[in-house]
Amino acid sequence: MKKALSSPDLRVLAEGWQSLIGARVEQVQRPEANLLHLKLRHRQRGTLHLLVDLQGWAWLGDAPTGAPTTGGFVTLLRKHIRKARIESIAQLGADRILELRFAVGEARPVLLLELFHRGNALLCEDGVIVQALRRQEFRHRTLAPGEAYQPPPSPSDSFAASEAQFAELLSASKRQLVPALAVECNLGGDFAETAARGLAGTRAAKLPATSVATLWQRVHELLDGERQPAIFFRDGEPVTVSPFPLEGFDERRDFESLDAAIAAFRELRPLPVVPPDADERREAKQREAAEQFLAKAAQLRSDGELLFTHAAAVAEALATGEPDYRGWLKIKLEERELELEAALPAESNASRLFDAAKRLERKARRARELAAVPRQHKRKPAKPAAPQEWFERYRWFVASSGEIAVAGRDATSNDRIVKRYLKAGDR
Repeated sequence: MKKALSSPDLRVLAEGWQSLIGARVEQVQRPEANLLHLKLRHRQRGTLHLLVDLQGWAWLGDAPTGAPTTGGFVTLLRKHIRKARIESIAQLGADRILELRFAVGEARPVLLLELFHRGNALLCEDGVIVQALRRQEFRHRTLAPGEAYQPPPSPSDSFAASEAQFAELLSASKRQLVPALAVECNLGGDFAETAARGLAGTRAAKLPATSVATLWQRVHELLDGERQPAIFFRDGEPVTVSPFPLEGFDERRDFESLDAAIAAFRELRPLPVVPPDADERREAKQREAAEQFLAKAAQLRSDGELLFTHAAAVAEALATGEPDYRGWLKIKLEERELELEAALPAESNASRLFDAAKRLERKARRARELAAVPRQHKRKPAKPAAPQEWFERYRWFVASSGEIAVAGRDATSNDRIVKRYLKAGDR
């Protein structure tokens, strides 16, 4: 199932959003950790809701439910773009980055939405990051306030690349054809599978020149041809959503817009599986252990009853059989192989099995009791914050002249300040 929009998907989406230019931002909210909600007011279309899931999705849809978060990035974003009008919407280069430019008075804030990996949202002015939803540091760039914004290394632009550039990307690839189209050519997996139908399984670098030319023509027929947003199904399950005429699917459901298709596809996706926390895992293991103890205890009791039922045959086997070097003898009763102590009679071997069953039943009972008792979590005492500057350990204030005045708490601390910190020119 599709996990995020591809670069061509985002290009088509940004082209369809050109009608939003001039709309005013009425509210900015963050209903979930990775979801941004921009409530817009459009002169012709009224109220619109621009939703961005930073893990790879963006669409116009219904207002999301859930209590919006406040503070930090969202508060600062509201201060900069609330009541602002959208000046432009574009895909930044060929990457999965949306660039929304706003105009409010003389200010021209820019909101950059990176829809890959964990996702990020960055508020910028004059090319400098004002605030970042997530502060991140990479080898080529740093996303933090005060840093100049640097986009990641630009991938191939499938819309603008020439046939020669396309052939060069494939010849330099070490991947199979479909992954090479998806990654090196930046087309996305579903689009690549459709474009490479009949050629899949071939290494991209070994593709003949005639096949490269045919593939290039097929790719651009898909990119530049008629678009019909749709959800594509396989075996009755939704697999992907795309504005392009993909092939190899059992069924498709068309929509009037890519926004509507994306919103419907997200509703059809199965809910994410939430991994159990530590307490739930502990309880599950204890319940599983209890079941295993009880199953083994039941088998031991069954073996003991079997020995009593066939006491005469067991006694004869113990008398005539040859035990191993440990003094144990294996016998078979009703298709069940049992291991007995050769020095003990049948009744004593049966009692040994019943005693072992009782011990396992007690273990099972104890495991169930532990699973039912909620675990008490001990909170670690919070460590006091260390002073940021040396003078914070003493009495101090900022004088009207802008200098810092420091005083000790007693005569000893006064002497320490003078000896350790007083420099020439201080008074």
